[in-house]
Amino acid sequence: MKIKSIFLSIVLVTLVSYDCSKSGGGFSPRCPAIAKEADRIILHTEQGSDGRFWIMDDMGRTVILKGVALGNSSKVPPHIPIWLRDKDPGNSAFSQLHDWGVNSVRMLILWEGLEPTRGTTDCEYLDLIEEMVDMAKEKGIVVILDMHQDLFSRFLCGDGAPRWAVKEKYIEEIDCSAQWQYLSLHWSTRSAWTDFWTDKSMQENFIRTWQEVVYRFRNKANIVGYDLLNEPMPGSFYLEEVETKYMRELYERLIAGIRELDKDCLIIIEPSIEGNFGVKTKLTSFDVPNIVFSPHYYDVSLLNGPGAIYDRTKDITSKYLSDFERISKENILAPFVIGEYGMRTDRNGYDNYVAHQMIEMENATVGSMYWTYFWTGRDWQDEDMSLVNHDGKNPLIDERPADTTTSGQQRCHVEYFVRPYPMKTAGELIKYKFEFSFSTTTFFDYLGDTSAELFKNTKIFTLSFKETGVQGDTEIFVPRDFHYGGDAMTITTSAGTWTWSTDDTNILLWTTDHSETGVVREMSIYPNPSCPEYGCLTKVLHPGCEQYTEVKQGD
Repeated sequence: MKIKSIFLSIVLVTLVSYDCSKSGGGFSPRCPAIAKEADRIILHTEQGSDGRFWIMDDMGRTVILKGVALGNSSKVPPHIPIWLRDKDPGNSAFSQLHDWGVNSVRMLILWEGLEPTRGTTDCEYLDLIEEMVDMAKEKGIVVILDMHQDLFSRFLCGDGAPRWAVKEKYIEEIDCSAQWQYLSLHWSTRSAWTDFWTDKSMQENFIRTWQEVVYRFRNKANIVGYDLLNEPMPGSFYLEEVETKYMRELYERLIAGIRELDKDCLIIIEPSIEGNFGVKTKLTSFDVPNIVFSPHYYDVSLLNGPGAIYDRTKDITSKYLSDFERISKENILAPFVIGEYGMRTDRNGYDNYVAHQMIEMENATVGSMYWTYFWTGRDWQDEDMSLVNHDGKNPLIDERPADTTTSGQQRCHVEYFVRPYPMKTAGELIKYKFEFSFSTTTFFDYLGDTSAELFKNTKIFTLSFKETGVQGDTEIFVPRDFHYGGDAMTITTSAGTWTWSTDDTNILLWTTDHSETGVVREMSIYPNPSCPEYGCLTKVLHPGCEQYTEVKQGD
């Protein structure tokens, strides 16, 4: 991500596994591929009975991807977001994420790191990415590889493209001490994007680099998606022109290049960055299977200044999510996943903002990727939006602190991020909700942008789905220790039986009779004893969390 202003968007491409022993077309790889791994995870997209599109597994169960981005320090050399095994043999980052119920990560990869010199590929950088992918696999976490950029290139004060792709006069004329909002409109940034949209030769390098990535990772068991291009900007073109002509042409060529090597993968597309702030994308269906639409969402009023205060009664998250759902259903003809969301931790009320986003995404039954897991804000515009804090340390430059078994000090808003949710639903998902979404300074609250719904912090979880005849158990992540103090809960179902998984004791397996097609199933989980009249208190189970007023801004 970046310090966002009036723009932002994301398109998420979730790739399905595919076994290719040979490269296709005229592609000749520079780096070695990975041999086919067993137990590949197969995802695909399907349209439901209500017209909405969903991501599904190989059994036909509805999949909710709940993840985080990795992460800020990828934006600067050596482009690695966490400590690797040499400094973290216990794999603490992915262990922590697994315990929080994260089933997917959006792992940043940088064109600059992949093709530092034109016509070459840095195979050692691919090795580092592979190590992180393997660390995620150890903890049962799937990976979406995200070709990331902000402001086009690090040499224009952002990240993404290598220096050879940026004219020297653009670099000479830009001042990186300016705010992101100004830099995004600077003629150097806009000119660099205009060059990219119109230079077919440069695009061929970009597509060729993506093919190297796909060739390397297409047989990796837990690679489930490729995000084609993070938050593309229009350059000097109008939005409609860039999305309907230049962006579409590039996406079509890029999709074709990936399909040469992987015929079945999910491909994640993003609109122009303006789509993150309410400007309707002009993208339409690409008429190929397994596309996922992945916009980003940030509240620009909170991002624009440290003096901003979050006002829940003016929150418009649900409006954006409704628009994204309509666009994905009617225009893109694909499921949607929120590829980025979150807030700077130095904004007043950011924790309540994040809590509200959780409830709204549950209302929309949509998967999402939080920005970001790990902070190294001193390396990139002092941006701090992370779930954990290590005082801005860089994983490959600084030593990992020896006084912790986790990957960082937990921020207080993690308590809202970690929630029960249906990871895989054996039918068509109707609704799920965890009633826990505001700090204890308020006993109850309204969802300001819905129909004045009054609720309390009851920690009651509810789920409903419709039987469609698919097989398998419904798998629900339940943070037993995190929210329920172990087994202090009562579980009720309208039908079937349930048990805890022997592989992961935080996953509840619900077995129902799938022959009863069309029947609605319901489940509820209640804390036992129930919360007081004014609701469950926050921070009781996590008293040592870090408040936003205590955030350290690094060097």
